[in-house]
Amino acid sequence: MSIRSPMQRLAGWRIPVALFFCLSLALTPSLADARAGSSSSGGGKSSSPGMGSRGSRTYENNDAAPVTRSMTPSNPSATSPMGGTPAPAGGGAMPRSLGAAATPTTAQFRGRDTAVGDADLNAFQKIHAAVQEAWGRGDLGQMRRLMTPEMLSYFSEELTRSASEGVQNIVSDVRLLKGDVSEAWEEGDLEYATAFMRWSAIDYVVRLGRSPGQPDYLVSGDPKTPTEAEEVWTFVRRHGGEWLLSAIQQV
Repeated sequence: MSIRSPMQRLAGWRIPVALFFCLSLALTPSLADARAGSSSSGGGKSSSPGMGSRGSRTYENNDAAPVTRSMTPSNPSATSPMGGTPAPAGGGAMPRSLGAAATPTTAQFRGRDTAVGDADLNAFQKIHAAVQEAWGRGDLGQMRRLMTPEMLSYFSEELTRSASEGVQNIVSDVRLLKGDVSEAWEEGDLEYATAFMRWSAIDYVVRLGRSPGQPDYLVSGDPKTPTEAEEVWTFVRRHGGEWLLSAIQQV
């Protein structure tokens, strides 16, 4: 992937002027048969339209498929995964669901709107490509450095399912075609950013124990022709920390 100048990266992401509001996304369905985050079958990801945590905005309508798999309580007054009443932001151990550290105390609480910079956009692009390729290799060690523990548990579950079905989803040559940040906000010492992403990649599913050229090696996809896909990804970090993938939604 070529390295672009800051101005080129900003142009590619086309940051909306009003980051304080969710953008309405008129998007076409995903074209990829299977990939990290895909809702399709045949070795792909979970059938859930959305998974992970978006903090206090987890269950908001953000013009993407709703989050249905999440460790973030849907009831603002519910007990947090850390035990006791919801954990006020500002310190403590990292919970299994990172966003749960900022569970809202009222239904209206949704954090403080902020903006992201060029360095953040570059980080999102790198995480996106790295997650896709780590998924294609089944590399949980690499994924652990790129996402929250909650997201890692979902990816691990799907890799186990694929292995039990005797298939492997291979993803390579990931190229981000478009990225729009729709919202960014703070909750205590946590920062979130949600972005629509469209990309191309070589994406196909093979049967384990078979070799290229054997008639039953290729299950689906094309190992030579790139396909395009679209999803909404949310990232989270503690102030001064590294961004991590926190949620994926279908569009």
